[in-house]
Amino acid sequence: MVHDPTLDGVTHINVYSKGKTKLGKFLSNFTHTPIETEDGHFESVEGYWHWLGLRDDKLRTLYGWEAKKYASNSVKTFKLTEEEFKNKIRKAITIKLETNPDKLSELRNTVLPLAHYYVFNGFAKDAGYKWILEHINSFRIERKAPMIYTAQYRYSGQDRIDITVKGNHIVGKLYAPTWDMIMGLKNGKIIEDQYTQMYYKMLCDRWENKDYRETTLSLVDMVTTGSQSVGHPRGITFVCFCPAENFCHRYLLVKWFQHNWNVPYGGERSL
Repeated sequence: MVHDPTLDGVTHINVYSKGKTKLGKFLSNFTHTPIETEDGHFESVEGYWHWLGLRDDKLRTLYGWEAKKYASNSVKTFKLTEEEFKNKIRKAITIKLETNPDKLSELRNTVLPLAHYYVFNGFAKDAGYKWILEHINSFRIERKAPMIYTAQYRYSGQDRIDITVKGNHIVGKLYAPTWDMIMGLKNGKIIEDQYTQMYYKMLCDRWENKDYRETTLSLVDMVTTGSQSVGHPRGITFVCFCPAENFCHRYLLVKWFQHNWNVPYGGERSL
């Protein structure tokens, strides 16, 4: 995915020392954030990163470009396996987050997806290291209050609820639109505004059904109180076939939950 650097902080957060957001800069390994690791004290994750290969204690005191520059002029003398190295960095990032509660709170509360890219002449260049973003995202999800999320159909998390008309999910089928609605929109017989009105009317009409009503209230209770009454820990994710950000009833359903019960929305899950 190619990101627009001008939208850093609007549609996403770039984890980058020169990013536009304070949170993105903080999450960068370059940032001066002292940490106490299993290998001792370091002034930054960047310093620790290079120390693991050099074991030069000067790196304990460095951060940002100084740490990177110093390491580039040294010869690597100590080798860990790739997984050993990654695990140590993951632990260091976790320590960094846990010892900065204000930033941790900011990370937990934002719904914007994280990205990691450099910016050259106004253009984004992917910086790689997706495993770092995956760790930060996992950490964020583990510490988030349960929320409602959305995703495309191939999302496979255990909180997945299929709300497609073809689906057989015992909960999801209660929120699926009708074939007439789907084909009407697809064939141009109804427009999006009409579909929206029809879908919300359908949800209101179904409220008279006891199973539908009790299931809906159970979902609301689970998301707002953190209970697991319907067996979906850490929130729920409504899935449908529509591409992300296209008009889709999964987004209409989220708005319905928000309007009626002020249920928090965690955004569209990445695949």
